[in-house]
Amino acid sequence: MSRGNEAKTLFMRGEYESAFKLFSELAADGDAVSAFNVGYCCLHGYGVEKDPVMGKEFLTNYTSMTAQCAVDAW
Repeated sequence: MSRGNEAKTLFMRGEYESAFKLFSELAADGDAVSAFNVGYCCLHGYGVEKDPVMGKEFLTNYTSMTAQCAVDAW
């Protein structure tokens, strides 16, 4: 199982703190989907104290990362 899938499984089981930690590690390594998931967790308080400012920052990073992937693919 990939680390991304492991994080999703943890989240679905309600193990939010563990999922958030793993999503954060993957996002720091440049994984765009994990950056989105970190933002989602921050916005809603899953596994971390609710922080809309940080959540929006990660969602903005996700948007930038996916836009760069599109440019690179072109």
